[in-house]
Amino acid sequence: MTADTVKGRSTDGDARNPFGIQTGTMRDVTNRPGRSPGEHLGLLSGRVGTVITPQLVDTVDTFTGVRTYSSGGTRHLTTCQVERWGLRMECPTPEDPFADCEVTWLLPDLGLRLTHQRPRSRHGRSAPSTLTAVRVQRDSRSWRTTDLLLGLAVPGGTTARIVRSEEFAAAVAGRVLRPGDADLALRTVHRTLEEMSHFRHDLNAWLSHLDILDVWPPL
Repeated sequence: MTADTVKGRSTDGDARNPFGIQTGTMRDVTNRPGRSPGEHLGLLSGRVGTVITPQLVDTVDTFTGVRTYSSGGTRHLTTCQVERWGLRMECPTPEDPFADCEVTWLLPDLGLRLTHQRPRSRHGRSAPSTLTAVRVQRDSRSWRTTDLLLGLAVPGGTTARIVRSEEFAAAVAGRVLRPGDADLALRTVHRTLEEMSHFRHDLNAWLSHLDILDVWPPL
């Protein structure tokens, strides 16, 4: 079974840790020799690759509309607007041959980032929207987002699926992701998947339930 087939679960144990990752005792477990990350983490997705993605952090300056990445790169936003529910952003993606721009909503109270790649062609196939577990710190000017490397792909019209599970497992095993952040990511993604199932995985219905009435994705 792959992580992509995992559905929302209702038992208390699964609600706390749907993948069976022992984050609370991770230090002892990961120090054991001769076991792969996939084995000691108990992930359903099987073998974990050796490449560990560094934790990604970006900061948005809401005064200048500039998004700065941990890599040192920057991007000028065409839309940067603080809303009562979070932060709305859009930026062009000239390096992407298929997507014209990236639309992002930060939902800090939920610990989520909602992203959509708007296709270049009017008749182009739209990629699934993605909900990513994040940690958001903000003040009067800047929004700092830490990517927790686990999320949901929400295609619309069909079941949402868990994505980036192998990347997440490798980051936990390599201690790139702290135990507290790993627990937060698991709780956030599992809770969101369960909530989405109550609305037949319809993003706009789920957003409306949260009193976010703006249409997703924006036209």
